[in-house]
Amino acid sequence: EKHTIGELGDVIYESVLDCLQPHSNLQKIYIDGYGGVNLCNWVSVKFLDCLVTIRLHDCERLRHLPRFDQFPNLKRLELCDLPNVEYIIVNNNDSVSSSTIFPSLNELEISKMPKLVSWCKGTTSTKSPTIIFPYLSCLRIYGRRPLHMLKFWHAPNLKTLLIFDSEDELNVVPLKTYENLTSLSLRNLSKLEYFPECWQHCMTSLQFLYLSYCENLKSLAEWFGNLTSLTQLHIISCGKLTMLPEGIGNLTSLTILVIFNCEKLALLPEGIQHLHNLQNLTIDDCPILKERCKKGKGEDWPRSPIFQKFLLDEFINFIEIHCWRLKSADLLNCMVYAKLWKDFHSQQV
Repeated sequence: EKHTIGELGDVIYESVLDCLQPHSNLQKIYIDGYGGVNLCNWVSVKFLDCLVTIRLHDCERLRHLPRFDQFPNLKRLELCDLPNVEYIIVNNNDSVSSSTIFPSLNELEISKMPKLVSWCKGTTSTKSPTIIFPYLSCLRIYGRRPLHMLKFWHAPNLKTLLIFDSEDELNVVPLKTYENLTSLSLRNLSKLEYFPECWQHCMTSLQFLYLSYCENLKSLAEWFGNLTSLTQLHIISCGKLTMLPEGIGNLTSLTILVIFNCEKLALLPEGIQHLHNLQNLTIDDCPILKERCKKGKGEDWPRSPIFQKFLLDEFINFIEIHCWRLKSADLLNCMVYAKLWKDFHSQQV
């Protein structure tokens, strides 16, 4: 039987992998740099029904994946750098069932899969089986791929969601089905200008929000003031953001606010002075805002005590870097900074 060079390579890769068949009680498997189009037969529930973790990474020619939903104990699945995979699930008979369940999956990562069309072969952007993740708590999506497949997912216990490097609209993400979401991280979303209005009633449990390199983000909606469970807000390198909503003053649980490299941010709202639980405020590399809050000279310096409390240059650097969690008495015991504390305290009188 004759084989092309590519086919011969596939035979060799599969033969080598086939010789590495592990014990059936194996719980974790990492396959990195595999060069074949198909995995061998033992990478299946028939041989490895005890698998808890599967990680496929940097498999450039791989096109066909095992039926991950058939692993009853699978809790963690990482699919990274699989540039030729088009579907996660391909039924042998090309039929599409009404639903697919991942009975134990807790953590899922999909990263750098540019050819991914949909979750199941035979589906469309409007018709797909429901993908059920009853225990999924963490979902990480990296790279430019369709987010529309998320609208067919049911993950009622999702708590952490990360979406990085996407060119899709966020309104396709069914946040209303993630009512227990507590952590949301968005990075490098080129089409994000404003947050979808449909999200405003779906983020009430959110405690951590991280926004970075969303170069077209222009503002945060006023309804952000309703996120009263939020304890941390990080805004990094959002170059077109000009102001924060006045409603930010309603974030009474906020303890950490970080704003970095937002070159057009020109104004902090009056409501920021109501953030009485704020422990750490970092504002750096925001040139317009820096001038407005400049000690003793800036337009915003005398406006609110909170600016004086957090924007005193040397003192805030000390708090951020060394002991921002410490109480006042602890700071007073730092002899090197005794004079600095005295100067700071005099600003409050």
